[in-house]
Amino acid sequence: MFEPKFNPAKFRNLMLYLAHRCKDDRHFGATKLNKMLYYCDFTAFAKLGEPITGAEYQRLEQGPAPRELVKERRILIDAGRAKLELESVVPHTLQRLSPATDCGDLADAFTEGELEVIDDVVDEMRDMTARDASEKSHQEAGWILAANGETIPYETAWLASPTDPEIMDIIYALNEESPSQYAESIAR
Repeated sequence: MFEPKFNPAKFRNLMLYLAHRCKDDRHFGATKLNKMLYYCDFTAFAKLGEPITGAEYQRLEQGPAPRELVKERRILIDAGRAKLELESVVPHTLQRLSPATDCGDLADAFTEGELEVIDDVVDEMRDMTARDASEKSHQEAGWILAANGETIPYETAWLASPTDPEIMDIIYALNEESPSQYAESIAR
């Protein structure tokens, strides 16, 4: 099993870079940030052989989330590198991470391949709401196979689309769920 090495500085830089790239995205909040971080790391693992940050992602009801997010976000805020803006978006409160300074030089923190992955994730998710991002993540084999609170293994990034009927048969068998139980679980 792959054992990622967490790079806190790179994780914080990725959060800032995503926040900078999404500063005009009215749907960019904590939920969407969680999903973007997940897709950056898991896509990089699948394409490049290594995640960008090595963060550990857990399965939560709203989709994958890095266990390190709250601690590392607090470090950014306490250091004056970012601020957390709360915005009422009925019926929720959007928690938007905003860089405190220009982040144009953050691109230097990533390899060319990593930047390509990150920018592709931003472009793909740009117009998604938090709900859209969560629903997208609920289609990922890693989220489907893990129980709430469990770590999602990076190796699940190699699995084919779970909408493939053969893959779905395997997933049902592993989860001991019927197709209708599975459909109900992803509809939640």
